Amino acid sequence: MLKMADFDLTPGRLSAAKRTLMEHGSAESRVVLKNVRGPLETVGDIDSSPRLYQGIIIFMGSVDSSFENILAEKKPSRLPAVHLLSSMGLGTRKRNQNAKVQPLTPPASPPTFEFDPDSTKIKVGFAKMPSEGLPFKGLITGISQSGVIWVLPEGRDKMHQKIQQARGLPIPDNHEIELGDIMMKKDRNSRVLITKELNRDIYQAMKIDSDGELIVVPRVNLLLAPDSISRINIIAIPLQIYGIGTIENGDKMDGGSLYQALVGVFPTMKCLVVPLPKLDAIQFPVQASVYMVGSSTDTNLAFALVELGSYEWYTSCRAWRKEMEKGDLGIQGCGSVDFQTKPFPSMFPAQTKMFFLFRISAFGCLVDMDEIDLDTKDCDLLHISTNVEMADLPSLASYSGRHRERVLKDLERIKHFVDINTATVKEKLLLFEKKAGHKPKTKQWKKKDRVLALYVGDDAASTEWVRAEIRSIETEKEVANVFFTDYGHEGSVDIRSLRELDRAEWLEPPRSIGVRFMMPESVLKLRDVIKQLEDRTTSSNEPWIGRVKSLEHETGNMYIDIFSFKTAENGSQKLEKLV
Repeated sequence: MLKMADFDLTPGRLSAAKRTLMEHGSAESRVVLKNVRGPLETVGDIDSSPRLYQGIIIFMGSVDSSFENILAEKKPSRLPAVHLLSSMGLGTRKRNQNAKVQPLTPPASPPTFEFDPDSTKIKVGFAKMPSEGLPFKGLITGISQSGVIWVLPEGRDKMHQKIQQARGLPIPDNHEIELGDIMMKKDRNSRVLITKELNRDIYQAMKIDSDGELIVVPRVNLLLAPDSISRINIIAIPLQIYGIGTIENGDKMDGGSLYQALVGVFPTMKCLVVPLPKLDAIQFPVQASVYMVGSSTDTNLAFALVELGSYEWYTSCRAWRKEMEKGDLGIQGCGSVDFQTKPFPSMFPAQTKMFFLFRISAFGCLVDMDEIDLDTKDCDLLHISTNVEMADLPSLASYSGRHRERVLKDLERIKHFVDINTATVKEKLLLFEKKAGHKPKTKQWKKKDRVLALYVGDDAASTEWVRAEIRSIETEKEVANVFFTDYGHEGSVDIRSLRELDRAEWLEPPRSIGVRFMMPESVLKLRDVIKQLEDRTTSSNEPWIGRVKSLEHETGNMYIDIFSFKTAENGSQKLEKLV
């Protein structure tokens, strides 16, 4: 067996290699090419491809029968290089021509042709996010079977048109189709990415410019993509809606049918994409909220998808990670919760003009009137809990005002989310209590440590183990000053009432969300608002009714109007706006 290491193998050098083979090889000798430039490292007969390669040519004389059997597979030119190189002690770097070649050892089982995200790169990448990850407008172009939604950002129409107007080229008989190649379908002018070889001349491919669907396509239905479009990145953004996932069982629409159903509700399919904040890096599929534009309410797409029966709510990072890994984007690798270093934001689904129930879990600096700047037209955050059932608001049953139908409809739409979130919170509280019951390890606590802390309420029912972050330590008093992340306020905790908290638990979304309301016209009015909020929070368990006034997508701020029920002179209930 002879080996010649070379790079930039031009057609002339390939001819020289053949002449060398004739001079040094026997009748049964063959040439094997190690390709190290392409998207997937393979070996193959040099006659199988007219392309310009960088790599290693290996002249093989007599070979054992087991290796002959491997080469006799349906495509003898498609043996993964890892089996060849590992058995020969070769890497992908240039080697000395006189290096000793070890005998070949065949793999234990026939190779499979799957993308390996850790070692493989496709020839085109995903598009850059518009505006550095800030909200952007776009057009929904399709939905894949796994629930990934594809959005074409505003301003990329010309690029999309260029791809659609391109004409594919016939595939030469001796052309080798490789994993990662960008091809075109004959029946329509669209690009596909070859993701897997299923059989001889039968491939699995992804429709990369529409809905990301995986399809099976034979060679005869493929064309070569012209150079003008073969290197254009995937222009649409694949995303998953944060807080909902595709249902596991039951009847659900396929991606195409679901898309058509949405077109019936939102004819233009124009949307606003709000990428998930607090992520340290952009991952694909992108995690985002999506709002359908063109109506007065900017409908949250999550509601529409859940009501169509193909998606369901989730409220935990564990469910989020499971859903993300279902996205069929293994060609570049899906994101992972491992890259996250800050807690995820609330999964509460909001849209403008939506009514919902809430209780106040903490006041911001409303408590300190001197800290409020009336010129900002905003008040500081209230922290609220939305885990409130309609049954908790008995006045709703006798309410017959003009907003009744809308209030009931909105509360019913969000009921399933509230149920799931409430159950998750109860599960976490039991888990935290169980963990806290274990004997604590000796630990020197420090500022910014994330911990389980015992929150002592007014009675046993309100005393519980919750998540917190240490703000400072008073060593002499053996007290830690902490911020209770699930409630939004500070407190003091005995150091002996602290426990270690797993990183996975710390990343879970907080139980409360921060909201703002528009500043009243005077300090006197503001004092009255604060008093009413405080009085009801301390003296009554009855929730408030909120209505989303506006959503600031750039900052993540949600502004609400606050209502409560009042008894009218005729004994009926009326909805009265507080602020």
